[in-house]
Amino acid sequence: MKKAIAVLLLLAVVSFGVYAQGKTNMDKGDFAASIGLNFGWGFGVGGGVEMILARWDIADTIPITFGVAGKAGLSLTPWFETTIAALGTAHFGLATFTELPEWARKFDWYTALGLGLGLGGGTGLGIGIATGGGVSYHFNSRVALIAESIWAAHFNRYSYGFSTIGVQFKL
Repeated sequence: MKKAIAVLLLLAVVSFGVYAQGKTNMDKGDFAASIGLNFGWGFGVGGGVEMILARWDIADTIPITFGVAGKAGLSLTPWFETTIAALGTAHFGLATFTELPEWARKFDWYTALGLGLGLGGGTGLGIGIATGGGVSYHFNSRVALIAESIWAAHFNRYSYGFSTIGVQFKL
């Protein structure tokens, strides 16, 4: 019985690994730009650009892509403030998992870490560690709906950040 279970698990892992070789939602060489509306503590606009530089298939099964991004948010209410971040990103998309329903394979999650600047809010310029993350839903190979949050914790004063819902375009 143990051998049968082991063989079935091995077959599942091997067949699952075959799926990972396909195209992911954000793959090596992709360049994307996004724009949208900010919400949260205030209202404004935000956007960014991202380039995917590498792909790593964990155990030839789970694709993770890595890139660099520039993100910016401009809050217009309740006061003027700007957050700008340069980030390293890691994406986990579901496009290669063909056993999932078609709608589920269109999701792509990312997390980010980098350096952020904040300006405004009556306190001047701040610099510090920026973090963020988000999810996108790809309608096709070029267009996605994106929801993301970026936060910059400044060393010399309080933090700035923004959350955006918008559209992402692969160029």
